[in-house]
Amino acid sequence: MSEMRRRNPVLFPVAIVLVLFFYLAFMHELYNFLKTRADMSNYPEEVGIKIRSARWFANVKPDPALCLKSYKRAIELAVDEHGMHPMGDDVLGIWFELVGYLEREGMIEEAVHVLEDIRVRLLTYGDIHGDKEEFAKDRGRVMGKAIQCAAKISEFFTSPYFLNKQKSEEYLVWSVETSLKETARRKEQGIADDMEGVFLDADQQGANMEALAHHYETKSNFYFAAQLFLQSLTLKSTIDCHTVILMNNIATSIAQQTPYPETLVGSSHQSAPISADPSSSTVPTGELAPATTPAQLRQAARAWLQQSLQLSRTIRDPDRTEECDVGCIAATHNLGEFAEMDGKIAEARDKYEEAESLAHAMNYEEGLIQAREGLKRLDKGKRR
Repeated sequence: MSEMRRRNPVLFPVAIVLVLFFYLAFMHELYNFLKTRADMSNYPEEVGIKIRSARWFANVKPDPALCLKSYKRAIELAVDEHGMHPMGDDVLGIWFELVGYLEREGMIEEAVHVLEDIRVRLLTYGDIHGDKEEFAKDRGRVMGKAIQCAAKISEFFTSPYFLNKQKSEEYLVWSVETSLKETARRKEQGIADDMEGVFLDADQQGANMEALAHHYETKSNFYFAAQLFLQSLTLKSTIDCHTVILMNNIATSIAQQTPYPETLVGSSHQSAPISADPSSSTVPTGELAPATTPAQLRQAARAWLQQSLQLSRTIRDPDRTEECDVGCIAATHNLGEFAEMDGKIAEARDKYEEAESLAHAMNYEEGLIQAREGLKRLDKGKRR
């Protein structure tokens, strides 16, 4: 080799580079080939070929038309030719993979149409086979998938390229209400997972409630937002950094409510502002009581923020995530705002400076901006 290098001082390095290039190109193609063959063990070979073809046209040689055609053909072959369960996890997996591809390609409207078609098929399957033993044993899974489809459709309708807040709310409300009704039915009838299959777990139901709560925040309906955040918190199976975020969300939703007239407190009115003192437990539960003044609302919100800070300090690595730090910054800043509203300027300044320091330490730009805006307001008021 040294002799070759001596005789061809220019061509030899070029040859080495070309060999390395072709080797890397071959390994890349081999990786893509193996990737398209992944997770094919549950499918007949004919179906697997079409799925691999769809993945190839999605990831290796992009061609949307051929990709969609391959996915649809894979589903047809699986159901019509090989008798696979049309609403089974394997066939639904192909559908959901197609939706994922459409989402990545920015084809949101098409993704919504596919998901709605799946949702209708799931519900229709339930209606048609509702009295049959086959569906009875699979009801939990089928209803859970339909609810998840609706939640994802709602998310798509919040896309800036396909924005429709009314539709988003409709699908999200349906998913939450259907989930609650199904959970209540199973509980009342004493239905276990081995009788009707596994339904959505508490965390999945809580996530849908949290999404609906955020939607109501955008509509300034802070009463419903607070109720939903509280329910989401109650449903959580673990105490973690997201618990800190939920407690912050409850606090801000309470603080932004309109005080309820004192003469109506204790009535059956459904839109009374709510508060709660979380100090009795790490993750409080129960009803949120009406409040009649802004000060009462801030007092209740302050209790939630202080509890979220205490919880954040108890969470350590590896369980601690960025949500704990963001929640800590948000809670500290909000405590500053409440102090500012109550005319406690020195306390407000301390909280804003603490929030600024925390935000700077974790390079959290939004937190820095908000804390500095708070300090500017205090300085401006002082100059007056």
